[in-house]
Amino acid sequence: MKYPGHESANLEFKQELPTKQELAKTIVGFCNLYGGCLVLGVDDSGNIVGISENEIDCLIESLQQSIY
Repeated sequence: MKYPGHESANLEFKQELPTKQELAKTIVGFCNLYGGCLVLGVDDSGNIVGISENEIDCLIESLQQSIY
């Protein structure tokens, strides 16, 4: 299954969870341009590979702190 759309200046795919530093860098980059959408669990070709539920729980817990 493929994600609709292609990577661009305002759409970025990440197959694996980025580090806090990588996540913050991507979000700041979107903020400095026109906004954007970060899609996790999708490889560079647009194939949906998914992320484990445990990884998602960890991300949700640290996401707000990372952005702050």
